[in-house]
Amino acid sequence: EQKVVTLRFTPMRLAILLIALIAAACDRDGSPAAPGRGATRTLIAGVNQTYTRIQDALDAAPSGATITVVPGIYGERLVVTKPVKLQGNQAVLNGLAGGLDGRFVGIEVQSNDVEISGFVIQNYERGIVADSVANFRLYDNEVRTNTSKDPPPISAGVTKSDGVVLYSVQNSEIADNFIHDNGSIGLLAGQRLGVSISSNDNTVRRNRFVNNGTQQGLPGSGHFGASILIAAPSARNQVLDNEMSGSYWGIIIFGPSNTVRSNRITGNSRAGIMVYGAHNVIENNAATGNGSANFYPNCRYDLMDYRDIDNTWRDNAGTFGSGEPPYVNPFVSLFCN
Repeated sequence: EQKVVTLRFTPMRLAILLIALIAAACDRDGSPAAPGRGATRTLIAGVNQTYTRIQDALDAAPSGATITVVPGIYGERLVVTKPVKLQGNQAVLNGLAGGLDGRFVGIEVQSNDVEISGFVIQNYERGIVADSVANFRLYDNEVRTNTSKDPPPISAGVTKSDGVVLYSVQNSEIADNFIHDNGSIGLLAGQRLGVSISSNDNTVRRNRFVNNGTQQGLPGSGHFGASILIAAPSARNQVLDNEMSGSYWGIIIFGPSNTVRSNRITGNSRAGIMVYGAHNVIENNAATGNGSANFYPNCRYDLMDYRDIDNTWRDNAGTFGSGEPPYVNPFVSLFCN
């Protein structure tokens, strides 16, 4: 025998239900949640949204929130100070839009546990800088044409003219990004204004680096642009399955105990991989067609162990050289014999 249950809604119960439904709708569109339900977890920023500026959404977001940015061009410099997910949908951060002059940094990350994806970051002096953080994740972005606005010389690693910079960053991942046409270095880990600091245990994988170092041919600038530079004493970083082309150097490793594996590096005017540090492992990389400019200290090599110290090289494709080349003074002439 079936029992029939009758639900009776008093006016008070109907009012409570209505409030709950309105609060749920507010969560979806990014406006404040109803009192007593906690803070909004998803905020939407951009044209015709509750937050028209991305920074306003970042400031309003609670820890752990997701900020979704709708399509558009945004002339902002963002500072992320809490653990959030920042997701762009055809969103372009442009350092020359909205009255900006192309200086400084597109996105500064100052909190642990930040994720950034889906943006184009262009026309700043540095696209993204993460400083003293852990568990940072940067993926599926395009970082391009970030260059110094100062006159030459442009000093790589010192003059701000880079795509992505990691200062004292730990246990983080840079993956599936397109990083190209930046003034000096595509990805710089562990060096602040010429002073080395340590970025450790990070993974750089499946990125595409093209034509970084566009300002390094300017007078006095040193021809030192690179796809990736890992400064000493940064250690235990993994550079895996990336593509690099069209720069001066492919990868430069100054730190110890890093792993460079299964990368494809071609068409760089200096060496594809140059290692200055010790106890690094370089294996299964395809580095061919590099060294075309015949510059000291790598000359015409694809792979170079600069001081012939305790690194492990195995199963790499490309011409290999070790030990400092027999050259007297690199500052007298840039070219090898």
